[in-house]
Amino acid sequence: MQKSQIIQYVLFAFLSVTIGQQSVISQSKNTENTLTIDAEENRQKATIDDISWLSGSWLGEGFGGVCEEVWSAPMAKSMMGMFQMIQKDAVLFYELCQIVQDNESLILKLKHFNTDLTGWETKDETVDFPLLKIEGQTAWFDGITYQRQGDQLKVWVAIKEKDGVVSEGAFVFTRKSL
Repeated sequence: MQKSQIIQYVLFAFLSVTIGQQSVISQSKNTENTLTIDAEENRQKATIDDISWLSGSWLGEGFGGVCEEVWSAPMAKSMMGMFQMIQKDAVLFYELCQIVQDNESLILKLKHFNTDLTGWETKDETVDFPLLKIEGQTAWFDGITYQRQGDQLKVWVAIKEKDGVVSEGAFVFTRKSL
């Protein structure tokens, strides 16, 4: 897959998950490992400390490339994250992320950047993933699931294809020593 195809694919996937949601009665299974929000009242109450297990520096693979994701420890009711996708020894894109309190729950917000740090989204726009639930060290956001098992972090992303079919992309990370 070429660099431009991967960038278009990832951007389309993240925007499709956020924009293409339908409302019914409760949380629905989106893909094998992800959920989608059907009603705002079905979000679990949570604080930033409930997801502190995500903190750390993670290195792995996904979408045919090497990926790095770093999450700060909770501070001031938020966590700061960053991500980079590398293929053939070249960075394809970056993400700047945050998880913050949202009413009585959490929300994951992110922005994508090209290698020259020009943004994909408009200045005031973020791609938002409300938290649906946390069980142990697994957190289901709307269209993204994080699961930590010891020094391994798995991340699944729901991807809505152009034909409307929702598929799943997976990342597998290992905790890096600093």
